[in-house]
Amino acid sequence: MVSIGPVQDYLYQNQLSNYTPRDVGWIPSVFVYLALALGLWVGPLFDRFGPKWIAVGGSIAYIVMMFLLAECEKYWHFMLCLGVLGGVSGATLTTTSLACVAHWFKARRGLTQGIAMIGSSAGGLLQPLILRATFPKYGYKWSIRILAFLFLGCLVVGNMIMRGRIPPSKTATKRKIVEIKIFADMRFALLTVFIFCCELAELVST
Repeated sequence: MVSIGPVQDYLYQNQLSNYTPRDVGWIPSVFVYLALALGLWVGPLFDRFGPKWIAVGGSIAYIVMMFLLAECEKYWHFMLCLGVLGGVSGATLTTTSLACVAHWFKARRGLTQGIAMIGSSAGGLLQPLILRATFPKYGYKWSIRILAFLFLGCLVVGNMIMRGRIPPSKTATKRKIVEIKIFADMRFALLTVFIFCCELAELVST
């Protein structure tokens, strides 16, 4: 998600060169939006069923998306594959992995969440470097496949060690998706605003 820019730029210069930057930009925009917004629904599912099968299903869908992405040629291929399938599967993985960390820590939850997010920053740093080296040498298809195999290894390890501490709640999916009253906590409200501004800035920059 944080390193989608190089892929977007490559598509604009190659497979989707007959489209405007705005048109091509819709693909990662849908991807990022769904990956973040669908967390509102994945969260209650996590509380109801636990992380195991949500993470497994999301991992399979994400790897399938990556290998299909290597075969895409037309605009609607990229939109459905990367934008829709990538966004939906990304939401399951992002929400579940961060929620698992929150299960195991309370006093230093912020610190542990920050450490977990280092993985996102590392990916944002390494993946563009990998693509910059592989695009000219191996071409588009194998560059994406190389990333897919890298993701596969990470997801296998992640699924092996990911565990929920709190037992699943049978009433979780019956609760409201969004509780407006949680914004009465000024710390949470400010955090939401700051994260929104960061994600908006990242989306605009792509």
